[in-house]
Formats: sequence, structure tokens, C-alpha cells
Amino acid sequence: MSSQLTPLALMAKADRACSSARALLDLGDVDGACNRADYKGDSVELSDAQEMVAQAETFVNAMHAEFMPKTPNDDGH
Repeated sequence: MSSQLTPLALMAKADRACSSARALLDLGDVDGACNRADYKGDSVELSDAQEMVAQAETFVNAMHAEFMPKTPNDDGH
């Protein structure tokens, strides 16, 4: 497996995409937020964008919890 496609690298990329989507949504850029949440359809309403970003965040958090659980040493303790 390429070092660029490790699970940690892919999750870091997903984290950045979710953070970007949330920041764009908070700035009022609905289409930009949906693009970062990997939506490929037509323009959407604000409420739909909020739901999409929330779902993307939930998915990424679930992947972290299931496949990359924190160990006691991950946070420096």
C-alpha cells in the first residue's frame, strides 16, 4: 500500500474535508460546503447543506471510533 493511502492519511484527509465543509457552511457558502462533503448534485438549500455536513462529520467520527480508537497515550496521558 502506498504511504499516501494509509488509513491514517485517508482519515486525516477526511478530517480536513469535514473541517473545511463546516467552516464553509459557517461562512454561508452552502455550495462550497456541499462540495467538501463530496456532494455532486445541483445547488442545495441551507438546511440540506447543514444536514449533509452533519452526516459527513458523523461518518468520519464513526470511522475514527471503529477503526482508529484512541489509546490512553494518544492524548499525551
